[in-house]
Amino acid sequence: MLGAIIGDTVGSRFEWHNIHTKEFKLLPNSCFLTDDSIMTIAVAEAILNWVDDSYREKNDYSKLSEYAALFIRKWGKMYPKAGYGGSFRRWLRNPSLGPYNSCGNGAAMRISPVGWASENLEDCVAMSKAITRITHDHPDGIMGAESTAVQIFQATHGIKLNSLKEYEKNNYYQLNYNLEWLQKNYTWHSLCNGTCQAAFVCLYESTSFEDAIRNCISIGGDCDTTAAICGGIAEAVWGIPESISSRIIDFMDYKQKQLFLSFKTDLLIRNKLVRCLFYCLLFLMLRNSFTNYYKTL
Repeated sequence: MLGAIIGDTVGSRFEWHNIHTKEFKLLPNSCFLTDDSIMTIAVAEAILNWVDDSYREKNDYSKLSEYAALFIRKWGKMYPKAGYGGSFRRWLRNPSLGPYNSCGNGAAMRISPVGWASENLEDCVAMSKAITRITHDHPDGIMGAESTAVQIFQATHGIKLNSLKEYEKNNYYQLNYNLEWLQKNYTWHSLCNGTCQAAFVCLYESTSFEDAIRNCISIGGDCDTTAAICGGIAEAVWGIPESISSRIIDFMDYKQKQLFLSFKTDLLIRNKLVRCLFYCLLFLMLRNSFTNYYKTL
């Protein structure tokens, strides 16, 4: 999820002042976290509580939807001036409101924690839908978030960039343009369709995490959101240089840092536990195999 926060923060000063170049200082003091980052953190906390309260064990995705609504509203209330859209702002303020058929890019900008927390592809899709449908229940909103989360999940499991692109084109967006075309022709898009495709092209034509983010800024438009979506996947594909990951912490307040570290630690412990159990099981299987073999001699 840190990649999404970095992309958002880098793009924050260019959202209304597009520069159409890759040559700029990456994270000067004038950068700041916007709604993209705040909602990403909210989704991470929703997932943490859903897992901690044992609803994951029951595959209770309806409970994940409840948690997502609860924590998204919680963080929205804590940061009311982060830059939310009008319909979403009304939803934040009124707990009685349900989804409002949105296909906006807010669905994809906040979804990156799902790609890291999901246990398999089916779980990733189900988690993405559960979190997205509380606001963005239009099919385009569902698809934009899902395609983003799925690529993060696949990249964390060793799928390479070219394969991500092919899977995307076969299952989600067709991506009928390249980075050069975007740099010359891209205009403002607030919908998942236009924003996600642009973010994915910036990713597929990148050579590093930083290059992916710079690609997003170079095309203009709603570049903090484009970079947040792209950055979430680029983190899983390329990893984040220590110089950038340490710098972004300077822009986060205590509550944001605490939640990020909790999410990161939970993933680390869980992944180590899974690996430990796997190797223990493998050892037992091999031991039994050798024991049975020697019994036949």
